[in-house]
Amino acid sequence: MYDHQILVQNGTGTTLDCFCHAACDPRDYILVPTPYYGGFNKDISRRAEVKIYPLDCSSDNNYLPTIKLLEDTLSKARREGCNVRALLIANPTNPVGMMFSRDQIREMIQFCHRNQLHYVSDEIYMNSVHGQGAQFISALSIDNIPDPNAVHVLWGFSKDFGMPGFQVGCLVSHCQPIKDYMIKRSTLFQHPASYVRQMLTTMINDREWLENVYFPACHMRLRENLELTIEMLEKNGLSYIRPVGGLYIFVNFSKFLSASTREAELALWDKFLDAGVYITPGEAFHCTEPGWFRLIFAEEPSLLRLALQRLQGALDTSPPPYKRVK
Repeated sequence: MYDHQILVQNGTGTTLDCFCHAACDPRDYILVPTPYYGGFNKDISRRAEVKIYPLDCSSDNNYLPTIKLLEDTLSKARREGCNVRALLIANPTNPVGMMFSRDQIREMIQFCHRNQLHYVSDEIYMNSVHGQGAQFISALSIDNIPDPNAVHVLWGFSKDFGMPGFQVGCLVSHCQPIKDYMIKRSTLFQHPASYVRQMLTTMINDREWLENVYFPACHMRLRENLELTIEMLEKNGLSYIRPVGGLYIFVNFSKFLSASTREAELALWDKFLDAGVYITPGEAFHCTEPGWFRLIFAEEPSLLRLALQRLQGALDTSPPPYKRVK
């Protein structure tokens, strides 16, 4: 990776928005596996007027897309007259926290090449991989890519460094026409502040501190908080998908729903809010299975324990689970 392949803008959402203007026309589509980060809707659609075509993944496969699902969904979209221009993948996934293997990434890139699509990898949690023995694989590390100009990576400081207010994100790409277009659009309005650029440059150049102090401490604290959270979940007989990256865990609360509906999911969410704890319902991530919630555990341990106690209290007063109609 070289400096000229990196385009820095004022936020990762801004960068994705600008990429959509460069790579798509209004009313084009981008394939996105569900559940996905709800902010993609505004980043992709609000200004560029590009639409999301969802790939409805299943909890049976930890909400990871398969090549068959990709092929079937793309065929369906094209039969419906949708002009699909790209596949957008979050790695690690949000809200689930799973990662893709090298072989899976290579297969998805080859799928995109066969179908003349851009492959866009949102790797904003790449340095927040905390699973024991887990190794993050970036799309940038895949060799023998059939068309490097069609592979693009997004990253920013907001998650790995807890700096959302600094508004710095970037696109890494070999595709000069796309970068040229984005530069023309962003020259006046979408640059980070110069003093912010200087400060962050100084920080990331201190590799010894990052590799020996900052990231090891972050990963250790994330692992400790995850275990604290899982202890509470298992005490209540709740199923979950154990994350290897990100700041969250995706939990199945469907046993506490009064019915297997979105309305029941939101009613349970209201119950959590009344108890003084905010976790995000699956509907916000376009999850197709009611009852899943994203719980962020990246918090001070004392506050996390308080939140888990309040969550426990809400569950203790929840109605019995609904009866399935046979």
